[in-house]
Amino acid sequence: EGCHPQGTNGLRLAPQFCLWTLDGQGRAQLIGALNNAPFGRATLPRPAEDLFAQAVELGVTLEAPGSAPTVPSAAGSVYRGLCGKLWRVPPPAPAASAAALSM
Repeated sequence: EGCHPQGTNGLRLAPQFCLWTLDGQGRAQLIGALNNAPFGRATLPRPAEDLFAQAVELGVTLEAPGSAPTVPSAAGSVYRGLCGKLWRVPPPAPAASAAALSM
């Protein structure tokens, strides 16, 4: 895990974009490195439902190449915004009826 650049080929490494989730208390969790493409992608280390379940925001930072940050770099912050979730959530279990509860 960490924010390791994709495909170094022995060249000097450029700073790496890293994707983070932020929960309701503002605690950050590193998801991983984004590839250096026009539309960045990250390989998820676990299912999205697990990684983003508590996320209310996403953040992207610019970190030192090869680093494994534990908190986002404030100086390297390039994006922060709301996290929308698009997966299906199972419906809640039916509530017990009042008649079934009275004895």
